[in-house]
Amino acid sequence: MNRLIRNEKGVSLLYCLIIMLALSVVGIGMTSSLNTTTKITTNQRDKQIALEAAEAALRYAEEWLSSSNESPTLSTIDTAYEKDKIIVWPQINDKSVWKSDDHWENTYSLENGFYNYGEGRNIQPQFAIEFLARQGDTVETSDENQAIKRAYYRITSRGLGPGNSEVILQSVVMKRF
Repeated sequence: MNRLIRNEKGVSLLYCLIIMLALSVVGIGMTSSLNTTTKITTNQRDKQIALEAAEAALRYAEEWLSSSNESPTLSTIDTAYEKDKIIVWPQINDKSVWKSDDHWENTYSLENGFYNYGEGRNIQPQFAIEFLARQGDTVETSDENQAIKRAYYRITSRGLGPGNSEVILQSVVMKRF
């Protein structure tokens, strides 16, 4: 019996080391999984902030178009941005223009100071309005025929969030004059 005990010295230490190694591997795996989940959640939050900013700009432009009683004046796409002036451009057929930061320098920005993300990134939601087409309808009323003009506009808005998140939204609005 004494001989058996002498031969087994250190076996329990080996078992403990194997168990500790297994627990360490499980712990490292859980930490890695937690880091990945945190990154995914952060990216989703950043995208959501950018989406909300783009939606705010889109709604502002739609309200602006709805509230004006006359047809907005068309400008050229290179018209320099003037503070507090909304520019309406002719239709842009080159979709790559929306990916260019240079293009967005000449667009209207919402100036409410709400969108400050730190990290040196203080970019307000922006939008551009493009004129697409105009149509005229004649509507018969009890007294006379009345002409109603309809104009179609495409609004493109851009919202930037923390990190590198960016969302671009578009809507088409029909306006009667």
